[in-house]
Amino acid sequence: MTDESVPAIRPDGGALAAGTISCPFCAEQIQPAAKKCRHCGEILDAVMRKQQEVARPTAAGGAAAASSSSTTVVIRDRPRVNHALHIFLCFITFGLWIPIYILVLIGSAMSRD
Repeated sequence: MTDESVPAIRPDGGALAAGTISCPFCAEQIQPAAKKCRHCGEILDAVMRKQQEVARPTAAGGAAAASSSSTTVVIRDRPRVNHALHIFLCFITFGLWIPIYILVLIGSAMSRD
């Protein structure tokens, strides 16, 4: 014999609100029509979850894209320094290419930081 007017008691001692369900991810009480849990942020609606997975960026081709609500940022790998080419140029220019090679090395080291 259960009385519908008496709220159920949670294990932590608080009362459950009438007409709520447990979130399958964090077990907190949420509204049955909720599409996203307000406690853990997980999307409960299957259609919204699928849309989020499709919109989720993937890293491909050496470039990664991260998007927020209105901004898209593309991060690309910088080309590597061709040491063999610079050493060859140093030899054929009798060392005149060394300052340029040093500047290229400093520039590439600064761009990595």
